[in-house]
Amino acid sequence: MTIEVSVVVAGALAVHLADDAPAHGNDGKRLVETSNGQTISGLLRVLGIDPTRPLLIIVAGRVVTVDERSTTILTDGDSVSLSPPIRAG
Repeated sequence: MTIEVSVVVAGALAVHLADDAPAHGNDGKRLVETSNGQTISGLLRVLGIDPTRPLLIIVAGRVVTVDERSTTILTDGDSVSLSPPIRAG
């Protein structure tokens, strides 16, 4: 069984939602089909993103910590926001 999650990315992460990525939709936001029981870490791997990469990850309005990435299970219809750290200087 598969589920669909909405993935929104910011900045340099947009390359992971390119036309040849396992997703479909508009630039910066895609519906991604993945396996039922998928974790955040697993979704990042599907998108070609290192699961240990520093990111702000929000799922269904809740911040997911680095420690929770491998235990947070996605459900059908979840909204996932991925943002790289903001650097000023």
